[in-house]
Amino acid sequence: MNYFDIIVGLILIFFGIRGFLKGFLIGVASFAGLLAGLYAAIHFSNYMGNVLSQWLKFSEQSIKIFSFLITFAVVIFLVHILARVLEKVVSASGLSILNKLGGLILGAAKALLIVSAFFYLFTLLGGLKLMDDSIKEKSLFYKPVSKVAKFIAGEVLEQLEENKKSKQIEPEEVNAIWTGFKMNAQ
Repeated sequence: MNYFDIIVGLILIFFGIRGFLKGFLIGVASFAGLLAGLYAAIHFSNYMGNVLSQWLKFSEQSIKIFSFLITFAVVIFLVHILARVLEKVVSASGLSILNKLGGLILGAAKALLIVSAFFYLFTLLGGLKLMDDSIKEKSLFYKPVSKVAKFIAGEVLEQLEENKKSKQIEPEEVNAIWTGFKMNAQ
């Protein structure tokens, strides 16, 4: 084990324990609540704004901000309540250990994604040149993290290519990013 493995291992353990304590249902509900809250706030906060504007005498911009935040918070709260109810049902049926183990796996997967995203940024900044080849070869976590980072890089670069086609980004910028990643990943 080397310093890279220790850092990644500690992060995996932290997120795994956190996931175990929360459970799978709450972990998924947290993520789903954020997505649903954002969607609802973007698409339906105007209805909340109409109600708020009748009661509050704030500027139109303030009403928009408050209605967005309230809609977002209400949806997250409702999803969380639903997850708690489902968790009680799962607990009553004797499946709470599966919920906890699912939370552990979900937490570790979340940690792997976060570590891989930072690893990708580290690679873009030329950080791999600071890491000895012996550390890379002997590391327990280097290969899995670098594989996920390459997947993330592929997704990012695919999005950059789409932006290049739609003229949202200059082709030279995409080529520079891609070349930088390939050179630093070696």
